[in-house]
Amino acid sequence: MKSTCYEIWTAWNGMTAMNNTTHHVLTEYHTLKKWHAEVYAMILDLRTKSQNGEIPLETIADIHLILREMSTLANDLRKETDGARDFLGRIACLLYLRESLNEGSGDPIRGELAIATPDIKQVATLPKRGTDEHAQLCHFLGINHEAVKSGVVHIHWPAVVELLTETARLGKPLPPGIDPKKTYSWYRLSPDRLKPNKTFALPVEDE
Repeated sequence: MKSTCYEIWTAWNGMTAMNNTTHHVLTEYHTLKKWHAEVYAMILDLRTKSQNGEIPLETIADIHLILREMSTLANDLRKETDGARDFLGRIACLLYLRESLNEGSGDPIRGELAIATPDIKQVATLPKRGTDEHAQLCHFLGINHEAVKSGVVHIHWPAVVELLTETARLGKPLPPGIDPKKTYSWYRLSPDRLKPNKTFALPVEDE
């Protein structure tokens, strides 16, 4: 629990106490940042000492094994972090969409540290090259089907996503060749710092 001193400090500075979950994640961020700096310095030291012949061959073998395990852990953490970002982004977009429909507001999301803009796109699986559906889509887009079929010309995927998103927004039918059963929504959250030049400092808290 946060102390009375902490609550007085936040009130004095015109602030509200940071959300417990945000505070916890921010604390882990600072822990990771400190670990990153320490490991980075250690690796630079290992490079220098090994080049100068200061590390015995047997020790290099041991360190190599340890670094491999460290790399595995770091990569696993990166994948889990990216996965959590994507998952939370989808949740945020769905909540934002629901609140926008209920309240009629399309303002960006403002947190304690970030301002975020939900990005919701309409996506579809394109028909296979050489099929009648693919020919219909190419005709609709105004490009030569045979050129696309041969691989000389490619359909620009991001442009198709924007086209489908705009089509859905206007309530128009899907382009010919696109199977409605193979369409889905794609959610992405794009956050920026509320104060670009500020670091993610933890509030002062009485221990």
